[in-house]
Amino acid sequence: MTLIPQLPPPPQSTDPANFDPRADAFLLALVLFSEAANQQAAENNQAAALAAGSREAAAASAASSKNASDLAAAAAAAARFDPASSYGAGNLAWSPVTGLIYRRMVAGRSTLDPSADKANWIEVMNMPVGVAPNQVPIGQQLGALAFMDVVGVTVVRRHPLDSKPGDIWREWVSDSTTTIKFHGFDGVVRTRTEAWT
Repeated sequence: MTLIPQLPPPPQSTDPANFDPRADAFLLALVLFSEAANQQAAENNQAAALAAGSREAAAASAASSKNASDLAAAAAAAARFDPASSYGAGNLAWSPVTGLIYRRMVAGRSTLDPSADKANWIEVMNMPVGVAPNQVPIGQQLGALAFMDVVGVTVVRRHPLDSKPGDIWREWVSDSTTTIKFHGFDGVVRTRTEAWT
């Protein structure tokens, strides 16, 4: 961390004999003082940005831990599947066949083990993320799939809601085309497509 040097005594009109040398010394010291103050301000801003990033990472980690904790608590509450029992939508049961925990999707009764009854049960560890039917199961490593819009077409995207005014980014569309996007200070995200040869 940059230390800010102390300034020498300032010149005073009540001491005319020392006014000129003190004024010269004070002005020279003021240059070093301002440079050190600016450097320290930059360091403080960087530390504040790192602290904000750490705070966001901690919040994300806390949310992930809560999800894992909730899942563990739900798993602990699951009873062994009983083909003679009726289950409500959302009820949990563990399969004696696989030992895995399943959630009942539709209220009812079935003699089929949850591992074999995909129409009525879903494995808790593979519940879809989000509400869309094409969401990826929890715990699955996405790899390149994270950027797949259509099978075989990779599109790296940054959603406009994730960007802020002044952000500029490039998106890969194909091996011969990219798109440049700019989030304007008026809130509009503008796009320009470029062809590569």
